[in-house]
Amino acid sequence: MWGKAANLETTVSKKKSTENMREPDWDDMRVLREVVRAGSLRKASDSLNLKVSTISKRIDSLEGRLGKKLFQRTAHGLVLTMSGRHVATGADSMGLAMDETKTRLSTSRDVDGEVRLLMSACCTPTGDDE
Repeated sequence: MWGKAANLETTVSKKKSTENMREPDWDDMRVLREVVRAGSLRKASDSLNLKVSTISKRIDSLEGRLGKKLFQRTAHGLVLTMSGRHVATGADSMGLAMDETKTRLSTSRDVDGEVRLLMSACCTPTGDDE
């Protein structure tokens, strides 16, 4: 009996924690991905060609949208929280999917031109439904 009550309570608390979340912005996720990959705001700033203050604002925006702290700020820099690890994994998956999509688009050969269809008289509509 206690197990069922505990499960219900966990389900309710999970629901409440996701109710306040808003859809993350892809640009914020891209910035998070680069901060994690680069290892610092400054290095991410260099590779994204953005100011460090812009990178910091993007991270703050993402944390606000998700309602979770993604980094623990220390004297030695940023350390991902558990929530940050989960979001960073998602951001990396999104980035890999986007990279793959760009590659497919750049190597696809679209057919361009006019297409003509010919039909014999037996198959053309005559307006008679009988």
